[in-house]
Amino acid sequence: MNGILSVGCGLLVLIASAAFGQEVTDDEWYVFKGADGRVHKAKRPGKDAVCFPLFFVDDTNWEEKDAASELKPVKAKAALAGELDRYGMRAFACDFDGETWFCLMYSPKDSSRQLPMIVHIPGIGEIGDDLKKQFNQRRIFDIVLAPEFQKRHPCHLLALSPPASLDSFCGSVAGTANRPQRRANILVHKAAELKGDCAAVDTNRLYITGFSFGGDGAIRVAMAYPGVYAAVLPVAAVVPPVDFVSENHPGNYWYVCNDGDGVAKGDAFEAVQELKECVNRLGGDFRVSVYPSTKGHDAWNSAWGEDAIWEWVFSKRLDTAGKSRKAVVAERTEESVPLGDAVCSSTVSAADEVHDEKRPLDGLARTYFEPSAAFARDDWWQVELKEPVAGRVLIVTGDASGKRLLKSGYVELSGNGRTWRRGGGFSKDSGRSEFWSQSQFRLLRVRSNQGRNPFVIRQLQIFRK
Repeated sequence: MNGILSVGCGLLVLIASAAFGQEVTDDEWYVFKGADGRVHKAKRPGKDAVCFPLFFVDDTNWEEKDAASELKPVKAKAALAGELDRYGMRAFACDFDGETWFCLMYSPKDSSRQLPMIVHIPGIGEIGDDLKKQFNQRRIFDIVLAPEFQKRHPCHLLALSPPASLDSFCGSVAGTANRPQRRANILVHKAAELKGDCAAVDTNRLYITGFSFGGDGAIRVAMAYPGVYAAVLPVAAVVPPVDFVSENHPGNYWYVCNDGDGVAKGDAFEAVQELKECVNRLGGDFRVSVYPSTKGHDAWNSAWGEDAIWEWVFSKRLDTAGKSRKAVVAERTEESVPLGDAVCSSTVSAADEVHDEKRPLDGLARTYFEPSAAFARDDWWQVELKEPVAGRVLIVTGDASGKRLLKSGYVELSGNGRTWRRGGGFSKDSGRSEFWSQSQFRLLRVRSNQGRNPFVIRQLQIFRK
């Protein structure tokens, strides 16, 4: 069955027959219809694309151009107006050739400096023109727009609302953006260019997150535009394959899901591990945290409440090309050292597999290492790093209720495992140990002096400047 497709002034001759499902060679161009309903051309279409060999290509411009309107303020009705007033947000609309996207935006009242912006893509039940639905899942607003958060991490918050007819951000080819990915990115940059009496947006610090459908969108938009988003926080998402990782800009990602999530932690989780290996090998930072023994899809209400994740997010920025070394050093913030490849061990076994020795490294406040018995003076919990490091060390003990703190103990450090030096002690009030190590170390041990009093180790973080 032969077919002819005319695009603009160009003529494409397509043949569709036994070609379906055949191997793609390097010298063949294919056209295919993506999930966005548009026709694309590529040498490596996705494995699920319906492909046709392309025998003739002229100079037709295949990169679709979106005619986007300026952002227009939306006049909110009573119910929405109340929510916007509560969070100090504004609503906008942007028209793309008859398809309208909406967004909600919060901007700090500080015109003296540029501030980072968090971009949020909600779940599929919260999109569309009924913007009240955004607040069906309001955890992101409650966390990010809380006064204490804004004091610690002053930032803009942009919540996107794609058309309700959009059912997926998938359907693109590695190295290209499909229509929803492109329109989301356009909307982000139009919001970043808004003028007024508020703080400007620092486009070196664009951070993007989302949950479920929105998590899929967050990671796909970031990978479609490598070198644009400084950090990506996809929650309960299905991720693309490693083909989508840019070798020049592998990126920074922290992926979070529940262990009992049949979607995110199901068969698709293998792709997460492959992405982690690929991104880290290329010099990026890909972290994975899984809430143990937690059923269901909702990991976002917990993930957005994790201080360690936000500290990591706000430590990321794009390259500062063109700035003097002095300016770069002055702007540089602490960088959280990846601990995913570290090896944890203990002379006292874990109480169960849910609270094993490596839990303090996952960055999650709800997880911890619980020893099966009290530590004697010679017992220790140890972390062996892949490479030596120097910097600020933070160890947090105790469970979420503030009990089972290590109030009497200390940390020791070593570069070779033979000679050890004292790092710091634990606070009797908070059960935390925080200190600077100017010298590099590769091994860290926690020891207890509190006898039979039980404790749990919740978090280890190491920061370098």
